Amino acid sequence: MDMANANPFGKPFISPLVDEPVRQDAWGRGILIGFNRRGEPVHLKLAHVMVLLGGASRTGKGMLLRNLICGLGLDPRVNIRLCAGAKPGEHRGYAKVCATFFGRRPRRVVALLDAMLAEAYRREEKLEDQARAKFSERDLDEFPLEVLILDEFSEYITATELVPRPGDDEKMMKAGDRIAEQVEKLAAFAAALNITVLLSTQDPDAATIPRKFKTNSNARVATRTRSATQTNAILADGATGAGLRAHDIPQELKGAAIVDIDGADGELIRSAFIEDEHYDGAEPLITAGYDLRTSLGRAPGQFADRVEEWLIAHTGETSAAGGPTGSGRPGKPGAAARRLVEILLDAFTVGAAGTPADRVKAADVRLHLAAVDPDRWGPNEGEEPAAYESRIGGELAAALAAELDGTGLVVKPKGGVRFDTGKASGYMRADVEAAVNAIRIAR
Repeated sequence: MDMANANPFGKPFISPLVDEPVRQDAWGRGILIGFNRRGEPVHLKLAHVMVLLGGASRTGKGMLLRNLICGLGLDPRVNIRLCAGAKPGEHRGYAKVCATFFGRRPRRVVALLDAMLAEAYRREEKLEDQARAKFSERDLDEFPLEVLILDEFSEYITATELVPRPGDDEKMMKAGDRIAEQVEKLAAFAAALNITVLLSTQDPDAATIPRKFKTNSNARVATRTRSATQTNAILADGATGAGLRAHDIPQELKGAAIVDIDGADGELIRSAFIEDEHYDGAEPLITAGYDLRTSLGRAPGQFADRVEEWLIAHTGETSAAGGPTGSGRPGKPGAAARRLVEILLDAFTVGAAGTPADRVKAADVRLHLAAVDPDRWGPNEGEEPAAYESRIGGELAAALAAELDGTGLVVKPKGGVRFDTGKASGYMRADVEAAVNAIRIAR
């Protein structure tokens, strides 16, 4: 496959869902992930498959996942379970269509995989009772398609936190080793039960992809890799010898990948584009998916979810739709999420006389929010301070505006506020208190 001397794609392909976020079919047609060199759409079918996605950093894995998750959100027959291994803040916009969503937390991944295995055994028993080998599309109403996405999987498989060894709770083992065992076990039999596991990994090698999972994965996607070894680690041993050379994808060909899936064996594609830098182009798609699911009683919290019920029973916390705060932090079921303006009010320091300060620096507000909810408000790995400050400023302004919609109030930092240490950008307590009172009246 000679790709180095020409760009076969020209300009990027905008996802058609951006203009028309219509209901999707993950089982039959598959979810659109990109277009081939002839401009034909390429879909990933998720019936009876295990999926492996990998490549070097900043080569388009995130955009491929963006296409996939937005499409899955628009298929109400799918339960999306998303575990963000490295940057949960990048994924929290997907939370409201996710039956399960949380960030990092290897121990909770262990618990979730145990819950998935319990559901797999329940479904397997149903098939045995019916003397059948596998579920079909007609079973999706009773047994929805479970799609478990373990993003940045290398962060999980290398996790050193200790968890109980199965069968002997007094002995411990590394969470990463346990996760590898669980993933291999699911891959061995769960595909026939309407359960799909997708592993997404960066800079893969033989140690970061469980061997039995790779053997049982029958849908593989490789963005540009750094070497033939990494290409073979994703696509298959000997892939490079068969001309599937993901390490030869030109660096300037953003979002390109080699797919080895049903209907597109060994084909070069370019992922469809959904804006992710200047604004959140996925938000309207996720909202459309949420509205569709809500109309059918299939939004998180509207249906009996055995996996989340298992997690609540064994951990005491839920992560449905990102947990009580929607940020990817698990919490107690039914716990009322505090309003952002109420959390903001706590950022004002209290003096010796018990009187709160009348102003607080915007920088101190960022520190306070990051301490309260690091998954939502903390810096991403490797994020420069200036980029973090700009990103959080924009996200905080948008979140406050949404929370205060209809009140006629605006809470935003003022420039040049005087503090003991000089002038800085800051919030005024009177503004925040007025917003808190307005929301309480609205309640």
